[in-house]
Amino acid sequence: MSFLNPRTDIVFKKVFGNAEHTNILIDFLNNILELEPGNRIVKVIITDPYNHPKTINSKSSIVDISCTDEKNAHYIIEMQVLNRNDFIERCQYYVATALSRQVQKGEGYIKIDPVIFIGIINFNLLESPEYFSHHKIINIKTHEHALKHSEYHFIELPKFKKSIDQLENDCDKWVFFLKNADTLNTIPTELKKPTAMQDAFTILEQANWTYKELDTYERDLDLQREKFVYRDTAIKEGMAEGIAKGMAEGMEKGMEKGMEKGMEKGMEKGMEKGIEKGIEKGMAEGMTKGETKKAVEIAKKLLDILDIETIAKKTGLTIAEVQALKKE
Repeated sequence: MSFLNPRTDIVFKKVFGNAEHTNILIDFLNNILELEPGNRIVKVIITDPYNHPKTINSKSSIVDISCTDEKNAHYIIEMQVLNRNDFIERCQYYVATALSRQVQKGEGYIKIDPVIFIGIINFNLLESPEYFSHHKIINIKTHEHALKHSEYHFIELPKFKKSIDQLENDCDKWVFFLKNADTLNTIPTELKKPTAMQDAFTILEQANWTYKELDTYERDLDLQREKFVYRDTAIKEGMAEGIAKGMAEGMEKGMEKGMEKGMEKGMEKGMEKGIEKGIEKGMAEGMTKGETKKAVEIAKKLLDILDIETIAKKTGLTIAEVQALKKE
């Protein structure tokens, strides 16, 4: 038995945005929101996930899952795999847009219903070590919760470390499902209840997907891989060029400091300290091209001060390259 990855766009929407299996979405919401008996959701209606702009200049957006319950509370569920620096701001925009769409011209604001955002994210977003966090607008002194029309729930999958035998409740089970389902070959005994989860696993079975759906799924996976590779490459290149910039700046500062003292020893120490500080600064600031060119310029300045071996060591050039510069 082979299960698809529930963190991909098409699979996530087919599991939780399936109008024929709303029991899955209902059970997920009830457990993630930790709703008590009497307040639990019994019915949901999958709504249009597209936030239509009200004017030609308004910004539109598409969320993964949008639904309302029998009390007309609105739920936005978003699966985010790659880290985005604006994710928190985007969540608030989604909620604000969903609130504003409820009131038509001439209607009173009393008609507004609550909007609850649930973000499932495959990266660390907040400083808190807990994998699940709940955010409301409260009075910071009295903790009064008067502004009740918006709230946020974040599930940070990397912070979820529990193994299958450590799951304590249905909330843990759903998070384990989201993080690990595609690594399983059978449905573990611990995940056969609730029934909604077994239905979710049935949807994940590759054998239940058409060739066209599987093709879309593979494209989703390829897109995720490309984004991960692009991100990792950018990080590595940024670090490398940052180090290069730091080394160049550090050597230049070290040389200036050494020349002020008028002693070779002082200059060497200054360059070493400058290199260290420059590397740290370069790692943080990103990178700049032209390390070799800068090293050559510095080496030329040192030809009358230091021996060839020391210049090569401090600039990163080879002895042959320094000798060639000396001949020039």
